[in-house]
Amino acid sequence: MQEPKPDPAGLSAQLKRLRIQRDLTIPDVVDRMLTQYGVKRTRQNLYQHERGIRVPCSETVAAYCRVYDLNT
Repeated sequence: MQEPKPDPAGLSAQLKRLRIQRDLTIPDVVDRMLTQYGVKRTRQNLYQHERGIRVPCSETVAAYCRVYDLNT
């Protein structure tokens, strides 16, 4: 059985959609990641994730899940 292939474009679109649905700005998400979960990322990091320029590491994906109240 093959493992699923990563879909950076799909992930980036989902991250942006989730942020907009919750009426958050990128700085809001950065602040929540740091203050609530101790994960330090820059606005540029999150911007790159939402644009599909970079794929977030697993720690960052877990922080996104917590900020957006999703199951990991």
